[in-house]
Amino acid sequence: MSSTDSRTTTLRALEDYVSKSSRADSKVASEIEIPTKESRVSPFDESNQDILPDFDAKVSECAKEKWLDNVQFIDAIQDKVRSDPIAAKFRETLDLIKELQASDTAATATSNNSTDETVAGRRSLVDPAINQQPTFDWSEMYTLSSNVLDSYSERIESIFNELERVQRFIGYWQESGFTFDAHRGAQVVNRAEEWAKGKEQFLRYRRKQLDTTVKEISDTVSRLEKTD
Repeated sequence: MSSTDSRTTTLRALEDYVSKSSRADSKVASEIEIPTKESRVSPFDESNQDILPDFDAKVSECAKEKWLDNVQFIDAIQDKVRSDPIAAKFRETLDLIKELQASDTAATATSNNSTDETVAGRRSLVDPAINQQPTFDWSEMYTLSSNVLDSYSERIESIFNELERVQRFIGYWQESGFTFDAHRGAQVVNRAEEWAKGKEQFLRYRRKQLDTTVKEISDTVSRLEKTD
């Protein structure tokens, strides 16, 4: 059998196997019931809400039981908030704002009562509830703010004075250093100049001695020649 015949036989066998496998798969698929799009249940469909559990109600009930109605949990959280210094400052600020609002309300009620005292149901000017409302001392606040600004100005002025003193000290130091270096350099130059002058004077003295020696030698030679 040639190679071409064997290749053809192999291809036919593969085709038969693939066709048999596809028929078997189609038979199995026909026996399996695949749900259609209409038969699928969507969790977002309102008509199927009775099938799904009511998770929202359970979550709300669990949260209410564990946190909202739990006195121990609430007390623990409030204790932590009370012990926090930042929260304490916020609480003081809120109390101060409430006092300001109450004082403004009392002042408004007082002005309304003073303008229309004859109307029924108005509160009188001597109402103890109004007189007991806390008032905000604006003058004290102005005094405190002015003191803060004065203290800030004094500190800034002292800082600038210190900076000026340091700059003056640096200037004096630089000037004194320059003067000292100039004086030391002048001393070095003066010593070198004096040394050079001394050397020149010594050389002149040596030249004079040499001239005298040469003259004596020449005179001696001339006398010796005359005696001969």
